[in-house]
Amino acid sequence: MRRLVPPVIFLLAAAVLSSAPLARYPVQNENSVSGARPDNGLGARSAPKETGPTSQGAPPGISRGGAAWRVQTISYRDARPVLESLRRDLLPDDLRSKTAAEIEAAWSDWVARRDRATRGRLDQGDRDSIVNFLLFGTTFTRAPRATAADLAALNERPQEALSLLTRRVDDLAAAVAEPRSNERLQFARRFLERHGMQPHTAAGRA
Repeated sequence: MRRLVPPVIFLLAAAVLSSAPLARYPVQNENSVSGARPDNGLGARSAPKETGPTSQGAPPGISRGGAAWRVQTISYRDARPVLESLRRDLLPDDLRSKTAAEIEAAWSDWVARRDRATRGRLDQGDRDSIVNFLLFGTTFTRAPRATAADLAALNERPQEALSLLTRRVDDLAAAVAEPRSNERLQFARRFLERHGMQPHTAAGRA
């Protein structure tokens, strides 16, 4: 069996060792997370299609028509009519006290910060979705799903308790290397590749 344990263990460890406890995974299967669509079982949000490059250097993508496309942030010139139509109390907190000239001067940096923050939240949602799949998924393994006791152990003794999920980690790692038509596995693979991991290459195998 191909072993890709380091990338997937990194993913799981990063989640269980984070400040947010695994109490946010109180589910019994990969399809019952709040906000998940029944047909994808990917937790925080639906499995996304390929996305295109952005000004922040995200990986290139292909539109349904087969042509590459580009996402750009909105310019102050385009945003100004909307901003000027809003009451001051409806503006974002960090723009509310600024004059129009000050907003224009700060616009590019402000948009970039908001873009990074939003992408960070989405990335965390993707991470949570994959961890949920690892804990409760059934399409890639015959190992039993994680139990309430397993989740408690991951919260209380995360580094030690990771060993409880060794078989699931091994099976998910092997499945991610060759996801075939499984959208959940394709989603997990894209996430790993977006973070610099290459689960389908020799260098990505242990």
